Amino acid sequence: MRTIRVATKEKTYDINIAQNILDHCGLFIKTVVTGTKAVIVTDTNVAPLYAPTVETTLANAGFLTKTVVVPAGEASKSLDMAQHLYDEFLDFQINRNDVIVALGGGVVGDLTGFAAATILRGVPVVQIPTTLLAQVDSSIGAKVGVDLPQGKNLVGTFFDPAMVFTDPTCLTTLSDSVFYDGLAEVIKYAMLFDESLFVHLEAFKDRTDLMDGTDDRFYIEDVIISCCLHKQRLVIQDPYDTGDRMLLNFGHTLGHIYEKAGNYQTWTHGQAISAGMMAAMQIGEKLGLTPHDLTKRLEQVLTKFHLPITLSKPISINDFDKGLKTDKKGAGDTIRFILCKNIGDGLIHEMKKTELLQIIQSIKF
Repeated sequence: MRTIRVATKEKTYDINIAQNILDHCGLFIKTVVTGTKAVIVTDTNVAPLYAPTVETTLANAGFLTKTVVVPAGEASKSLDMAQHLYDEFLDFQINRNDVIVALGGGVVGDLTGFAAATILRGVPVVQIPTTLLAQVDSSIGAKVGVDLPQGKNLVGTFFDPAMVFTDPTCLTTLSDSVFYDGLAEVIKYAMLFDESLFVHLEAFKDRTDLMDGTDDRFYIEDVIISCCLHKQRLVIQDPYDTGDRMLLNFGHTLGHIYEKAGNYQTWTHGQAISAGMMAAMQIGEKLGLTPHDLTKRLEQVLTKFHLPITLSKPISINDFDKGLKTDKKGAGDTIRFILCKNIGDGLIHEMKKTELLQIIQSIKF
């Protein structure tokens, strides 16, 4: 087992990475939780695959368990669904010594973390990410929240998990589209911080090659660990996302606009972020900060892993304008936009929103 410790001024917790760790996580959870009840929140896709295993390990550790299943998909990341979870928690009569377990991908992790943070002013939450996206990114760093009609992640808070359990074997049950969706976040980390990781991604032929752990080559568990170490460093340095942690929004400023424009149904998060990264590279070229050959290398990696380099439907300039106005990295008429100067060399570039809109209008995405 590989353990990565995240220690901020307010909280210390471990990311535990190992194959089949779901079978044993109950005993680990018992070491950080004093209560006797555990609520598992999962979705309709994940529940039949992993909920029985987690229920059993928690019961074996002495917890009385309850499982709440929400519909799979971004639509569940809402205030209405948070209210549903509050009702389920209170019906089960949990208290602040008990534990809430988020078992699933990014939507389940964000929704459950938000509900745990706000019920009874905070009940411990354990994150068990089952998708690549959640394992390398969203389960770490305390950001939890839900969407509003006006945009993504506009209601939320920072709430550290009590523990994170990452089992790479969960990835074997993902469809290709969901696996590659998460790989967009891996590519983001490589572009921003890790040339070695990017070179490995360039070398892998496909998903099978990436998942292969039969020899001593760099493979999926190493990919997960590399991304978690980058996220750990940023979270420790910048727990509330006011400085260098903003780099993790590479591709996300426009990606979130794409998601909302498609009503969170046309494009998945990974697809939107993939196209958003490519757009950011073109914007960087326009600003003279990103070399064209770098854009081509990113394009080749995204294409190889079946991720889009542009959108299948155009986005109106009005959608861009509204999205930039609600972007959390904005301050007045300026925005901090994330660019890449080189592989492993991300940049927070402050610019006028009007300037960004003008460049967007001049580029064919």
